[in-house]
Amino acid sequence: VKILSAILMAATVLSLFVMPVAEAEAIDGWDIQYIGDVKATIGIDNQEAYSGKSSLKVVNESGKIGNVYALLATSVEMEAGTPYVISVKAKSKASTLVYAAVSWESDSIKDLTQFGGTFDWTNFEWIYTPKASGDYELEFIIEGETAGFWFDDVQIKNYYTGENLIKKSGFETKEEESAPPVITETGVSGIYKNLVAS
Repeated sequence: VKILSAILMAATVLSLFVMPVAEAEAIDGWDIQYIGDVKATIGIDNQEAYSGKSSLKVVNESGKIGNVYALLATSVEMEAGTPYVISVKAKSKASTLVYAAVSWESDSIKDLTQFGGTFDWTNFEWIYTPKASGDYELEFIIEGETAGFWFDDVQIKNYYTGENLIKKSGFETKEEESAPPVITETGVSGIYKNLVAS
């Protein structure tokens, strides 16, 4: 099964050079692309989140067809030889295949549906060390039908400094980011509480 998944992922990588790409507007620093006429939607979900009030939700109605998938990506600058800790909180409902990669490097691929197609919020974490300095893309590829796949708190942290290279990792809306904290009898809520807790 793992060998078959690796072959399918490699085929998807190669398809980038031949398949038509439909681009959508960026969401909070993320680029969205629909490859091969995929019937998918990607957008902010204000009803579901691991932290804060929002997450990014993907729904895909297309079956598992070669070279048909949705792509979510963000660009960061990395230094050669420096390890980076990549992490994402994810939740899934009846998803076929979702995986991550850094600039399509084969040694950076992470299967986010390795535990099955349906699961509650789960932390996925792995380390990637680039061989050369430059701009790299963290990509999430969604293939096959999914009733819902949610992303939240996506981070790429320098292993040595702890700096998160992704500035909009929580998919909060501008209104949520600028809202003042609310003081209650039990403490502080809102963005301020999240900052204090982190």
